[in-house]
Amino acid sequence: MRNRGREAALPLWRRTLLALLAAAALLALAEGYLLSHRLDRVDLDLARTGDGATTYLVVGTDSRAALGGFRRPDAFGPPGATPDRRADVIMVVRVPRRGRPTSVSIPRDLVVVGERGSPTRLTLVRQGGMQPLLTTLCLDLGVAPDHVVEISFTGLRDIVDALGGLVIDEPAPARDGYSQFSVPGGRRRIDGEMAVAYVRSRHMEHLIGGRWTPDLDGAAGRERRQSEVLVQLGRGARTALTNPVTAQRLAWRTTGGLTVSRSAGLVDLVRLGIALGRAETLRLAVERHDGEVPWARLTPAGRSLLERIAPPARASRGSGCPGSRSP
Repeated sequence: MRNRGREAALPLWRRTLLALLAAAALLALAEGYLLSHRLDRVDLDLARTGDGATTYLVVGTDSRAALGGFRRPDAFGPPGATPDRRADVIMVVRVPRRGRPTSVSIPRDLVVVGERGSPTRLTLVRQGGMQPLLTTLCLDLGVAPDHVVEISFTGLRDIVDALGGLVIDEPAPARDGYSQFSVPGGRRRIDGEMAVAYVRSRHMEHLIGGRWTPDLDGAAGRERRQSEVLVQLGRGARTALTNPVTAQRLAWRTTGGLTVSRSAGLVDLVRLGIALGRAETLRLAVERHDGEVPWARLTPAGRSLLERIAPPARASRGSGCPGSRSP
């Protein structure tokens, strides 16, 4: 009887507010459930050494299998040109308990020991699956992530569009006839499809003095552009959290375009997005060799940098690394 009396004594506005809060909580739980189930999850053997920090591996793949909705699918080459996924972007993001996160891009053309024990480029290792890539990163570079996030061309396009585009600043009109990237000079906003062309560009040219001049940065310039886009995505994600409508749209687009390790939950993805927006971007020192088949190798300074930003991996080398190489 007392409880009934107290309920009756509650003002109508308070009962209405409590009902609305309960309904909002239920909707949030339902939304979280749906978003979690939109993620494509894969079972991966991850080396867990743990020092309190969290290490993410972000991989962008160049599979041509799903290019629906692109205005210029011919920019990706013939449909059968790349039947298997290659790693186009490889980034390590480390989030410490305290302090600023760090991120570093690993060159796709880095020469490593492949699954069968022979030299190959890192980008090609992904064609055998994500697990061989993890094994190679651990054995060759000492990188052992806690979570893996993989994004396709379509996923990147959709996320950029959900954020309303990205801003780039080119010193002069720029183009790449291979990726079909083309913008006038100066600061401007580009949509998701042009952002994909931007990060894919390997033959960037600028119009200087009336002549199209090749970008001398080559592969290093491509890695810089990829890092720039990921940082902007992170900053956009942080801003989106302040707007429920934008946040919901971004979450829906993002979860539908990612493949993640089962270790990664929605909270981990939010932490990654926030970390990307405030991370210190580091550059690996590598020796590059351009040509018909470009390749690169780490310098001692580059290897030292990797060990500094991913110290848990040092204890994971050798028998502690996930998977194994074929004899």
